[in-house]
Amino acid sequence: MLYKDRKDAALKLIPLLEKYKKEDCIVLAVPRGGVPIGYYIANQYDFPLELLLTKKIGHPLNSEVAIGAVSLEDSIVDYYPNIPQKYIDTEIQRLRKFLKEKHKKFMGDRKTINLKGKTAIIVDDGIATGNTLLLAIQMIRKKNPNKIVVVVPVAPEDVAKRISKEVEELICPLITNDFNGVGSFYADFSEVTDEEVINYWNRISTPRNKVNSSSTASLKNINHPTLDTVDLRKLITNNSILLKNEKSLLELVDKIGDAKYVLLGEASHGTHEYYTWRTQISKMLIEKKGFSFIAVEGDWPDCYRLNRYIKNYEDSGKTAYEVLHSFSRWPTWMWANWETVALAEWLREHNDKMLDTSNKIGFYGLDVYSLWESFDSIIQYLDRKDPVTKKTAINALNCFEPYKEGEGSQYAKASRMVPDLCENEVVDLLSKIRRNMPIYNTDKEAVLNVGQNAQVIVNAERYYRTMINAGPDSWNIRDLHMVQTLDTLMDFHGPNSKGIIWEHNTHIGDARATDMAKEGIINVGQVVRQNNKEEDVYTIGFGSYQGNVTAGRSWNDVMQTMKVPEAVKGSWEYELHQLNAKDRVIFMTDEMKQKLGKKYFGHRAIGVVYRPKYEFFGNYVPSIMPNRYDAFMYLDTTSALHPLHIKPDGHQLSETYPFGV
Repeated sequence: MLYKDRKDAALKLIPLLEKYKKEDCIVLAVPRGGVPIGYYIANQYDFPLELLLTKKIGHPLNSEVAIGAVSLEDSIVDYYPNIPQKYIDTEIQRLRKFLKEKHKKFMGDRKTINLKGKTAIIVDDGIATGNTLLLAIQMIRKKNPNKIVVVVPVAPEDVAKRISKEVEELICPLITNDFNGVGSFYADFSEVTDEEVINYWNRISTPRNKVNSSSTASLKNINHPTLDTVDLRKLITNNSILLKNEKSLLELVDKIGDAKYVLLGEASHGTHEYYTWRTQISKMLIEKKGFSFIAVEGDWPDCYRLNRYIKNYEDSGKTAYEVLHSFSRWPTWMWANWETVALAEWLREHNDKMLDTSNKIGFYGLDVYSLWESFDSIIQYLDRKDPVTKKTAINALNCFEPYKEGEGSQYAKASRMVPDLCENEVVDLLSKIRRNMPIYNTDKEAVLNVGQNAQVIVNAERYYRTMINAGPDSWNIRDLHMVQTLDTLMDFHGPNSKGIIWEHNTHIGDARATDMAKEGIINVGQVVRQNNKEEDVYTIGFGSYQGNVTAGRSWNDVMQTMKVPEAVKGSWEYELHQLNAKDRVIFMTDEMKQKLGKKYFGHRAIGVVYRPKYEFFGNYVPSIMPNRYDAFMYLDTTSALHPLHIKPDGHQLSETYPFGV
């Protein structure tokens, strides 16, 4: 787990403190790094906030070694027979004076709160050695609190065990053996200044709303329209159509016009209706508009096998079920499901009827995760067609081999020490394959396959190398790879080609209309719009108010059907439900842009990892809806996807990791 900043860490910790919300708690924030996290926790639960002002007493021969600690009112010292008492007394006096000055600066004349009988929640931005904290816990224990709870985003495993023995509970989402300092687990670990501490203190001392994240979702402060300024019911009614059956889609298909790119979203990776309605739209686009292929948020090698099946290539499988049964990367249910089986069989039947076999509809994966599968595919091909370049492929594979355990995560960790670990090898492989592609004497789609697998390897290396650093880089590399793959497919299918894209709303809905843009995040929808004429791109988002979904509670967890609760008040889905909108398609017309073009709604986004109880904190993206999509399909109640019940391969890096969408 990597945190964007201390605020992001606080938002991930807040749900874990739910059990204490009715207790008499006080938050003790360790200055300075623990203060922002302590502020958001205290703010959310209306707990008092206190600064935990302590300083360690350093050994006279090595100040980094703590022999004791001092607080405003107490001190504790371990027994060291060779250290003069005068040194200890002098240090206690000096450090207490320093702490009093800090208390005065931060908190003015306010007295500290009595901890007797209370639940003392100690908060910091992470633990390194834990020595000073352990001493502070001993001093707090003297004040007779009912409980002591330590809350931190990250800690080394050995230190966490020591802390856990001294308190009633340690809450720490990330306990690790691979610890290189607290700051290495944050994308932004900027120093917290004294002025910022004072600012947080002043804010907690005034009336406030609950915490609001810019990127994940507490919705209290999202600026959404009120019905006294916008007649939302009339606006939606005038710019939408009821969704009764397949015929209702005719107006939507008509509005798509001559677009070459149609992007179909989803608010989860496990909802039956998102798949079935996208299937119906795709069928119409293929039959009525002459679209060339479907490209999905999936691995290239897996989806290429399905592509071969629907085009009836030799030895491509007997049924779509057989092909999809081999999809082994978690979350398998994304494509190994009965809904995709039905789509694939329809595509196979449609292609078998085509007189011009060169124009058969394709099915391709856009994603970047298939490093090892792409290596296997390339080496098998080059073994037959280009033994010389095969040596280059094996050389690149050997570079990655030491990091195969844990797939990309091990490579990411190693690249912190050697930033360009295997970059030269994979770039060399790609350049040689591209140079030789014109002379490969095979069917053109097999050549496309080997070239794309080489591109996957290059971008996968870049993706894994940046993944360890958090921030927007790894996300952006992934989405730019998807766009690059889409461009390759459009070129391959010729000047009149048209593509249908199936991806999560977070990928196809224009990032510029969300708070993703503030963090430097781009996505497929944004880039495709920027690279093409307005009339050539049509984006359709999807969402629902309530229902069920297929997902996991953690990475590589067993898939299960979960209840999707009623949408949070003030969200886009909530407002549509309140209007009794029923199932409908809403068109983002000029009128919609004029009246809602500056209004942010929370917009639900469920990933492959989902915890319904905590979705208030992490599953709503502030969005300007008319700018994010060209149309939006609202489904009031939805049901879970129907997986093929395949046990995933736990050794492969999970698809969509670490984003979940």
